[in-house]
Amino acid sequence: MGYCLRQSILKPEEEVSTLEATLLNMLKNLTFSYGLAITQVCHSDNIFSSEILDIKPEELRVKFQAGIANLAVVSLQIDYPTIASAAHSVTNGFKNLLAIAAATEVNFKKLLPSRTSANLLLLLLPPK
Repeated sequence: MGYCLRQSILKPEEEVSTLEATLLNMLKNLTFSYGLAITQVCHSDNIFSSEILDIKPEELRVKFQAGIANLAVVSLQIDYPTIASAAHSVTNGFKNLLAIAAATEVNFKKLLPSRTSANLLLLLLPPK
């Protein structure tokens, strides 16, 4: 008659000593693996969390575009010209010229070949 004693050798998230690793290896129990886990990344004297390694180029592009849009909005509000706000400044200036042309009899021949009030108002409306 034989007795079988069930005893737990390892618990989850517990470190394995060399004796336990040898015993498990002799029993052909390979339920765990050795490896390294990256917890922090050091680059140019800066330390970052390991989540930055999971950033995809699309996410980076979206964040960058949002930053540029915020820069353009702030620079337009404080009337400080930047490259990010240049296109908006030119568009706003053109809208101001169109508003003047709509209110007065000034005609911009090269800009507006057809000077009807409906065409001017359509140009002043923001795009959908």
